[in-house]
Amino acid sequence: MTIIPLHPELAPILQDYLENVRPKVSSPYFFVTKKMGTKMTPGYIRLTIHKIAAEAGITKNVTPHVLRHSFATSLYKDHGVDLLRIGKLLGHASPRATSIYTHTTPEHLREALEKLS
Repeated sequence: MTIIPLHPELAPILQDYLENVRPKVSSPYFFVTKKMGTKMTPGYIRLTIHKIAAEAGITKNVTPHVLRHSFATSLYKDHGVDLLRIGKLLGHASPRATSIYTHTTPEHLREALEKLS
């Protein structure tokens, strides 16, 4: 069994999906396709993300990988979550895989210098 930590605000959203949105099928998968009620494939998820991004007027190429990378980068840079915990959340086997989120921007370097004052 896999335990997945959830933000407290996500639980009611998932409950609503389960009760009101998810097709009424006897699939063991939590997320299923609208038409067939089968498990979502990586291709289905990628196409869905592209469609939603286009509907939102986003012109950049949004992919599941971009969302995953943005999530991890935000945890690290904006919220100060350590790389070990980010690696665990992402399922990384090695801390080295998580180190890509430490890339810096001029703004982050400036902030680091300001902390010396």
